[in-house]
Amino acid sequence: AVMLITPWDRLEHVAQHHYPWLPVGWLLRDRYDSAAHLADFKRPVLVVWASEDRVMPPEHGRWLAELFPNSRLVEIDDSYTLIPEDQPAELSRAIREFVRDTAPAAATR
Repeated sequence: AVMLITPWDRLEHVAQHHYPWLPVGWLLRDRYDSAAHLADFKRPVLVVWASEDRVMPPEHGRWLAELFPNSRLVEIDDSYTLIPEDQPAELSRAIREFVRDTAPAAATR
């Protein structure tokens, strides 16, 4: 299993969001396209996103979660980019539930 807490999918998407007037596609030498390989990962994935994030908007998290064939998206309300500082109890709850729900049967005894 993998847990992703406010990651970016493609550097180009982040740059385009913050600098829509610039031709970031032309300016970027390295695209860091981590999203290109996500569909090949078949294990459970937890994507945790802050509902009020201004650096990485929630639509990025929704799109990222859709790229994984076996993902769960949790949006934490009243939270910004630093979820562990803004809502530590909610983040802990989401992680506990994910681990409980995705743990192999032998490990849950």
